Amino acid sequence: MRLSGFVRNAAFAFVLLLLAVAVDRLDAPATRPVRNYIVFVLSHDLDYRPWLEAVRGRLTWPPLFRQPGAGLDAGSVDPAAPEPGASGGR
Repeated sequence: MRLSGFVRNAAFAFVLLLLAVAVDRLDAPATRPVRNYIVFVLSHDLDYRPWLEAVRGRLTWPPLFRQPGAGLDAGSVDPAAPEPGASGGR
């Protein structure tokens, strides 16, 4: 991101913060629904697990990762590794 884009985004975020503070401080009847909505959005718990499950269901893994014994499962053995119990050169 360029510096000009960062400054523009920071200025936009600052303006939004000023608007939120102004809505909170005014406490006029017309601003109460907006204030309640801001409080709802900021305090709402979002359950993202269903979205992650949907994405996981769409992912396709290459056959390499699905084949047992392809070198990626816990039972595979590296042929270049020394045998257990072998001495280190003596």
